Amino acid sequence: MSEKKQSEFTTVKQNLSAQQKILKTALDDGRLPQEKEVVEFAALSEKMESLCDPEWRSTIDAYMNQLEKFQAAVTDGNPQSASDRFQELLDRKISCHKTYR
Repeated sequence: MSEKKQSEFTTVKQNLSAQQKILKTALDDGRLPQEKEVVEFAALSEKMESLCDPEWRSTIDAYMNQLEKFQAAVTDGNPQSASDRFQELLDRKISCHKTYR
């Protein structure tokens, strides 16, 4: 990864982490996150996907599929389902970090 791409990757990762905390706080409080928060999280996830190394493809694809399930649960208006799908998304992230860090 080039230095410029690594810098961009780090910035996106930091922003994604901050947005993740916002979503988790809402879900832990039994609330659905605001639509704009979910949209921002999805946009940052898509940016992360665009920056990932090709060797990460299967892992990032699984993450993005889980992201779609989380977004659908939020759209359905079910806080418990959204919370469950979000935890599964975090589990995908942890799996990726264990494999590629």
